[in-house]
Amino acid sequence: MMASDSLKQQQILTWLQEGYAISGNLTQLVGDEDLNYRCQSETASFTVKISPAKNVGDFTFETALLTHLCHNKPSTLQLPEPMLNQDKQWVSTIEKEGSTVCLRLLSWVAGGLWSNYSPHSESLLFSIGQQAATLNTALANFEHPQSKREFDWDLAQC
Repeated sequence: MMASDSLKQQQILTWLQEGYAISGNLTQLVGDEDLNYRCQSETASFTVKISPAKNVGDFTFETALLTHLCHNKPSTLQLPEPMLNQDKQWVSTIEKEGSTVCLRLLSWVAGGLWSNYSPHSESLLFSIGQQAATLNTALANFEHPQSKREFDWDLAQC
């Protein structure tokens, strides 16, 4: 995980203003490897993802997947949509103190973490199953070279 104190929120806000013409307030979110923030502007909310440049391939794959879903999803799915920067790119590459980071902006999807819901009622489990099936169907015709890779959390690789 990247150290959040190495990137000050003011620096991130400057990048958002320069790259996306967005200003607002940042709230840090949980993340596994990326730094994640919610940016609340006067008119909308966004998810800001910052990652080491070594992960640019992951960003490219995730953006292709989300873009595919945005064009092929049923209305019952609420998914984040990738946002283009002012250079019409999905990923902004930024030099900072001798290292390179990648920044990506997504539309915000309101909701709660699964871990915050307990107990897991039968109706909640059924709803999640329905959404997973809908997502699986929407991804049925998605192809990308990085979709066939080793991934620590892939249960099919156990």
